[in-house]
Amino acid sequence: MPPLEFETLWFNAQEDTVFCWGGAVTGWGDTVPELAKLMAPPEDAIWALRIDRKERTGRWSRLNSYPKEIPRRSYASSACDGYACYVVGGFVGNRTSTFTDIEDPPVTMPGLLEFEFKSRSLTNHSVLTSQYWGSTFNLPAHTPADMIFVPNFGRQGIYILVGGQGATSSESGWDAKNAQWHFQNVTVFDPSTKAFYSQPTKGPFPNMNQYLKPRFHCAVGAVDYKQRIFDM
Repeated sequence: MPPLEFETLWFNAQEDTVFCWGGAVTGWGDTVPELAKLMAPPEDAIWALRIDRKERTGRWSRLNSYPKEIPRRSYASSACDGYACYVVGGFVGNRTSTFTDIEDPPVTMPGLLEFEFKSRSLTNHSVLTSQYWGSTFNLPAHTPADMIFVPNFGRQGIYILVGGQGATSSESGWDAKNAQWHFQNVTVFDPSTKAFYSQPTKGPFPNMNQYLKPRFHCAVGAVDYKQRIFDM
C-alpha cells in the first residue's frame, strides 16, 4: 500500500474488506510542501485490505485492473450502501495521479464515480453535478462535504451531501473569513436514477467562518425506531 494521505476508504461488510482509493502524495499542503514537490505519486490503483478477525490481522492486495480514464482524486466525498460506493468532487493534480501533469493548483473535479463491490469496477458517470461538487480547492483551505447513506428512504436508499467549502478569493489571496460554506442547503443523490436534487435547510447552521483556518468536519447518522426520521 503506497504512502498517501486523504484517501477514500470503502468497507464491504460481507467480505470484511476495506478498499482504498484516491489520495495525494504524503507531504502535500501544510506538512512538508518542499518534500512533496520532489515526490511523484505511485501508479493509480485500488487496494484492498482483507481482514482476518480470528487472527486479528489484515492483508493488503492490489486489484488487477484500473481504468486509465479515471485519474486518482483526493479530498473527495464518498459513501457506500453495501453494494456500491459513490464519489463526488475531489481534486486532481500531478501529486494525486500519474495520468495527469496538472501542476499547482490542482483542478476540482465534477461528475460522479461508482465503485461496485461485486465486479470490483470503478465507473465514471457523466452527470451534471457541477453545482454539487463535494469539495473545492483554493490554497490554503480545502474542505470536502460530508456524504452519508440513508437506507430507509427512496427505492434504494438515498445519499445526503452537506457542508463543504466554496471558493472565495480576494486581491490579497484566499479570504478564509468570507469563504462560503454549504450548510444552508443539502444535496440528495438517488442511486436508482443517478439523479441529484437540492433543497434548503431550516434553522441555524454551523458558522464555520468564525474559524481562521476551517478545514474538516465529519458526520454520522441514525434513524428513529419508526424509521421515519433520519438525524445526521
